[in-house]
Amino acid sequence: MFQDPEGTGGTGVGEGTGGTGTNSHDDTGGTGGNDNGGRAEARIRTLSDENKALSERLNALDQAAADLKASEAKKRGDFETLESGYKTTIADQTTELEELRGFQKSHRENLLSKLSDDDRALAEGLPLDKLPAFVERMSDKPAGKGAGGNPGGGQSPGGDKLTPEEVSAGVAAEGLGFLAKNKARIG
Repeated sequence: MFQDPEGTGGTGVGEGTGGTGTNSHDDTGGTGGNDNGGRAEARIRTLSDENKALSERLNALDQAAADLKASEAKKRGDFETLESGYKTTIADQTTELEELRGFQKSHRENLLSKLSDDDRALAEGLPLDKLPAFVERMSDKPAGKGAGGNPGGGQSPGGDKLTPEEVSAGVAAEGLGFLAKNKARIG
């Protein structure tokens, strides 16, 4: 409670001893020489103004805290969106990678099946990009016949299947899209 600055022992509120101002607790009003009522009202106004300023500051801090929480929630939402996008991309690329590995395995087996057992043992460790050239060299026939025993090499004329060399060249030029477009023509 407010103490009288003059040290008279009164609280300055509702004493009813007079003064120039009025007090809601002071029923007598008064015009006495004691100015406790005026000082009390001034102090009450000061405290009321301080209380109002502190309330406004508290409201501003509450709003700032709410804004910060909303900002953090938005960031979490953005991260969750990015994370789900990355997971989808990874899943798609994993599927394409599995298809590519399956193709590479069947392509390697197809190329190795064209070699003799001795040549196959030599070719096992070769990378897939060097294997078609090795198979072509090892299967060269005298009299100018290429792979497959046909003049000029490759599949028989009019064949619908792509040769391993064509597939390798197509993948090198177009990427995995080549595999998807020519799936039916790959042996």
